[in-house]
Amino acid sequence: MSFKVWSVSFRIAQNIWLTSRGETLIAENVLTGQSLSLSHREMVRLAQCCAPLESLETDTDRKLHTAGLLVTEEQELLSFEERCARLYKAVDKFLAEQAGCGPTRIRRQIPEPLDRLENCRKACLTLLAPNDHEARRDIRSLFRNVTTFVTTRPVASSLTEAFLKKSWTRPLISDEYGQLPCLPETTERRIELGLRIETEKSRCLVLGDDDLMSLCWSLKSDIPCDVFELDDRLLHFLRAQDVPGLAVHKRDLTTGMPPEYHGRYHVVYTDPMYTREGMDMFFLCCSQALSPEPGARIFLTTRPDLIEDGELLKERLSQVGLEIAYHRVDFSRYRWPRTVAQRALRQLQGKGLSSHLLTHLLAVPLYHADMLEVKRIA
Repeated sequence: MSFKVWSVSFRIAQNIWLTSRGETLIAENVLTGQSLSLSHREMVRLAQCCAPLESLETDTDRKLHTAGLLVTEEQELLSFEERCARLYKAVDKFLAEQAGCGPTRIRRQIPEPLDRLENCRKACLTLLAPNDHEARRDIRSLFRNVTTFVTTRPVASSLTEAFLKKSWTRPLISDEYGQLPCLPETTERRIELGLRIETEKSRCLVLGDDDLMSLCWSLKSDIPCDVFELDDRLLHFLRAQDVPGLAVHKRDLTTGMPPEYHGRYHVVYTDPMYTREGMDMFFLCCSQALSPEPGARIFLTTRPDLIEDGELLKERLSQVGLEIAYHRVDFSRYRWPRTVAQRALRQLQGKGLSSHLLTHLLAVPLYHADMLEVKRIA
């Protein structure tokens, strides 16, 4: 018989989210829902904990630990399992009501939780009108997101101290520009993908930067990086960082990339809107900006199952000379805004579905999106 040997070191929670209001930082463990207001000194200490601690050495360390911001491997896994258990309980209740029996019998008949989740998905779809395509799409997307959540066990975060220290004072999210920043750990993982790309002439471009990709890139690499952004608050924030190699531009790209930027970049990052018109504009700009070198890549974050005309995605990319080289499903992770979950609940409640079940499905704290690695058609 083998036993799991747990690491007793303390690390920053993988699903940490940071925001600031004035001089106050609010740090949240998205998985548990715990949050804490931190002073600048406490924030500095939290950033130092990107390297694991063997023990809680100070009162600040213990405060961060009590708030769920510093965790052990075992604690993070237990929090995840507790979250999953609450979700499965709601699934079992729904299936039992549909079958006219008790949850215990459902668990006996379908012992695997993932099988019960899949049965729940199918049962929800049968309750929707066959011609209600939007609701059916939303339910499929919702269950995909939930399935990804329950099958993705927490891992040690890849956060770096320099990025965490600079990113926490970023501007608040703006609805005007449809911003939904990914978790800091996702920004770091995205950048690591691009840093693996080697070409003769290296330069990075970020089209729209509410994820602070350009900042993270410039802290990790001396390869120059340009960022095109419309949000004046983000432009001011990025310029104020005074990071070598980072060039910040205010650009309206509705007519495409300015000629002086054509064919200039070996790595392009973008996370465009979900409308066809807006996304196709970004596709054109990416194609114009991408270097002709064979190794050059675009890292495009999206959800093909949710975007407008997503079934035509490959065709739309080919129209601007691009193709998908690699598709990383559910690579990017976001803190799911409560306002989005509440709006989805209102939209789906009138469809004959269980409010109790929907509430728990929509309480999953993370939203996932795919990473498409795109290249020029050979």
